Amino acid sequence: MQFLKSLSFVLFSLTFVSAAQAVPLVVTPADLNPGDQYRLVFVSDAKTDLLEGGNTALQNVVANNTAYYNNFITDQANQSSELSALNIGWNAIYGTSFLNARENTGTQYTNDPTNPNNDPVDDVPIYLVNGALVAGGNDQFWLASNNVFINVTQSGTVIGNERIWSATRVTGNWQSPTFSPRRDAYGLSGSLDTKHFIGSNVRPRAELYRMYGMSDVLTVASVPAPGALMLLGLGLLGMAVRRQVA
Repeated sequence: MQFLKSLSFVLFSLTFVSAAQAVPLVVTPADLNPGDQYRLVFVSDAKTDLLEGGNTALQNVVANNTAYYNNFITDQANQSSELSALNIGWNAIYGTSFLNARENTGTQYTNDPTNPNNDPVDDVPIYLVNGALVAGGNDQFWLASNNVFINVTQSGTVIGNERIWSATRVTGNWQSPTFSPRRDAYGLSGSLDTKHFIGSNVRPRAELYRMYGMSDVLTVASVPAPGALMLLGLGLLGMAVRRQVA
């Protein structure tokens, strides 16, 4: 019996260590070609409340400051050398009464009520920062189920099924908070459909949870043709030879 208990503890420990291991970040997905556009998404290493850093005056008012949480996500992204090097904007998947999460991230879906004129939007594939395809576009991201969990942080840590602040309900609309004290919506990092990954339930604003972050649109860089590289190399070699002769 003691042996079985010891074995169970070892197996549990190994599972925990495995879950906490980091994975390499992939900022340019392998299945894309030069010129292709895409977005990246991650979950923050750090946790935050929905009181803009402990401001209790916001406990029972309607919070409308997306900038605070966009800055929080940007700071998180910039802690990664790989993500910081992209020199791209980042936003929280977070909504308010004035600006829902779809608008905040620029990911409105087809016939989105916030885009009544159907103005062009950047409808591109969305990838997790480990290179896995989350969704083929905005419609899948908000209206269907994702391909993989959004469970990798900007440092490459894979997290379990945790609460993630979003203040957002299904399809990316703002979730009006409940009162006394106000509670806001959270999602679950271990879920695929929008009913759960973005708007599972509500919790008091003072509690600390991670947040999802999404990049602006990225474009895969073009690679110089082999012929151009060869000509450049020959040119440099010729210059070196001339210098030696001289």
